[in-house]
Amino acid sequence: MKLSEVLTNARKLVEAGWCTGAFAKDANGHNCFYNAEKIAVEYDMLGAIGMSTWAKDPHSIQYDEGQKAKQKAHDAIGAVLLTKGTEKSMAIWNDRSGRTKEEVLAVFDETIAAALKTEETPEVSIPLEVEELDA
Repeated sequence: MKLSEVLTNARKLVEAGWCTGAFAKDANGHNCFYNAEKIAVEYDMLGAIGMSTWAKDPHSIQYDEGQKAKQKAHDAIGAVLLTKGTEKSMAIWNDRSGRTKEEVLAVFDETIAAALKTEETPEVSIPLEVEELDA
């Protein structure tokens, strides 16, 4: 699971419906679990990332990968928030009075761009110089 994919999926959820004060909300504006399929219609940043990395079976490899991907996404967004001179906590930042959906989407966009740049950087292998031995 690539970081850019997790962030892009989370961004799509927020774009479709954003909330504050809860990880997710239903169509009536009541708090619900972010993984409440067909119930949650709005997500905050944390809930959107949680839903994007959620696996039903906690004993599966997908669950472990999802947990790692979720932590990477949290760290990546936290790093972007710090560059803005604000707190690293997504929950506090997302819920700050006056925050807009557009600002949240912009942070996702910036974080996705950084993730894509990192993913596109090829690994560089440095060849070892080997002295030729006379046989």
